[in-house]
Amino acid sequence: MAGDDDTDSSAERGVELKVLTGKQEQSFKFVQELHDAARNLQLEANAQLLERRISSLEHIYTDYVKTAERVNILTAILKPTAKISFTDVSTIQEMYGYIKFKFVELKKPTVDRNSTNVQAGVQQDTSIRLKPLDIPMFMGEQGEWPMFFEIFKANVHSNQALPDSHKLQYLLSKLGGSALSVCAGIPPSNENYLVIYNALVDKYQDTRNLATHYLDNILQFKASKLTVMALSNKIICVSIVSRVVIGQQIVLVNQLAMCVI
Repeated sequence: MAGDDDTDSSAERGVELKVLTGKQEQSFKFVQELHDAARNLQLEANAQLLERRISSLEHIYTDYVKTAERVNILTAILKPTAKISFTDVSTIQEMYGYIKFKFVELKKPTVDRNSTNVQAGVQQDTSIRLKPLDIPMFMGEQGEWPMFFEIFKANVHSNQALPDSHKLQYLLSKLGGSALSVCAGIPPSNENYLVIYNALVDKYQDTRNLATHYLDNILQFKASKLTVMALSNKIICVSIVSRVVIGQQIVLVNQLAMCVI
């Protein structure tokens, strides 16, 4: 039947989107690690890492751009109202260009490099090699924000041992979809880490938006599939949302989240 075919097609696209998103994460991580290494080539381990992986950079970068295009196409099909963004591509382009530039510099004769290294040495951040952190991707879905925010804040933002350069790279590597559009126009420099972080918080850490999101989910339930108890819970949740607008925001949003769960 036509309805079944549409459902199967949508499910297949959903699976493809999930796989490609995971692939994007790995590719971004590869380029990010090279970018971090290229920022401090005075460290022998970083120079060796760059030389080992530079031959794969072109393929990874080209494939990432193609994958980003397919991800946006699938997102537009599955979620027509979602905002399409290629900000992540702009970010990886900047990292790619910087890596290529530093590799050329690395291959210059030693005498030429020394003068550059002396000037840059004072400005280099202390290199901290961290274990990969289990932080979920945030693609801009309002309902996914609370979990992403708490995990990122606990593991990265509040970690005083991390310099802003590392915090920024962690943050950018975990953003995708419409979430990246929030950062559009803000140069991804160390000095702008807090600017980017606060821009995301201002947009998504809004109790009214969260309440609206949960209410929309509730109202999308099909009445034919609701039990009497579920319908009762639904009415209670709608009442809670109305009270959020009046002013009891923090406590009641938590109650609403528990109801949806």
